[in-house]
Amino acid sequence: MEDVQAAYIADGHGNVTFADTQYKSSGELNEMLGAVPTFSSPRQKGSMDTAVKEGYVDEQTRVDMFVNDLVIVAKEDSDISDVTLQDIADGKYTFCVGDESVPAGNYACQALSTVGMYVPAGDDAGKTGKDITGKGGAFAEGYAPVLDTSVGNVCKHAQSGDVDVAFVYTSGCVPLRRREDRRHGSRRYAQKHRVSGSHHG
Repeated sequence: MEDVQAAYIADGHGNVTFADTQYKSSGELNEMLGAVPTFSSPRQKGSMDTAVKEGYVDEQTRVDMFVNDLVIVAKEDSDISDVTLQDIADGKYTFCVGDESVPAGNYACQALSTVGMYVPAGDDAGKTGKDITGKGGAFAEGYAPVLDTSVGNVCKHAQSGDVDVAFVYTSGCVPLRRREDRRHGSRRYAQKHRVSGSHHG
């Protein structure tokens, strides 16, 4: 990441300074930015949009530096390829997603709602796709995904073969891939298939 920061500054952004860089999810960063030292206040985890709304970040200074796609991954030595949401809905593959605390899990639920696998509830009832939050609903009868508490853990389920496929952000695969690269040269452990209409941010 330090190399990326240096390259960004060298690419005409000399006015930018990276100080005390934190490598955390946007939800965790929002909690850190909103921390008040004199008392504890529960705050809802959210995106960088939340950070702007809460006044933690000046919108005029906000720059999207990276794209984070929601993808479906499978173990590299698997014969699985070209997976579609309908394939998963048809029961061809076991799968893992993040639980409600994981933004990638919320986006996976949005995608899965378009093929009837995830049933929104409350204010989201009757809607699908990007029109829902991916929270508060339930998986439809007959679907029992493995749930986990972080994108990294979800990715490990695919890596180990616990499930056939997993829904993760591309960035969630990078740390594991680097560990695999150190152990096995240039070997990559996952095949990636971008989910149509996936989240960028």
